[in-house]
Amino acid sequence: MKDINNNTQIYDILKKNLLLTYSGESEKSIIVEGKDDIIFQITNNKNELDLLTGNISDDYNLSIIDLAECETLLKEEHNINENDSLIFLKQEKSGNKASEKNVQYECFEPYNKTKLNLSICSEVNKIYMLN
Repeated sequence: MKDINNNTQIYDILKKNLLLTYSGESEKSIIVEGKDDIIFQITNNKNELDLLTGNISDDYNLSIIDLAECETLLKEEHNINENDSLIFLKQEKSGNKASEKNVQYECFEPYNKTKLNLSICSEVNKIYMLN
């Protein structure tokens, strides 16, 4: 990615190319180092839960997203099989202190990679972000 000058370009490439081919079920996370200590990650909720329970490790020490009840609502709303994993595209500023981290993410359904609107989760428990 030598000709890429900024994180917006990296994000666009990830969203247009890698996200569309990411299966979400059996794949490991895809991690791309951006500019200015930004790390991009395409992953799924199965990988996130495996990180949370210690079943896999993360060399990048990235934040973990746990949608909790929101996952169930999203799957019901969009007719997603309960056994299929939602896909996340995360952008995180890395740092040694949790206060220095800045995490932004989008959630996609696993079939057509349509971005999901997380506002339907406003009535349930909050989404947990673990650093």
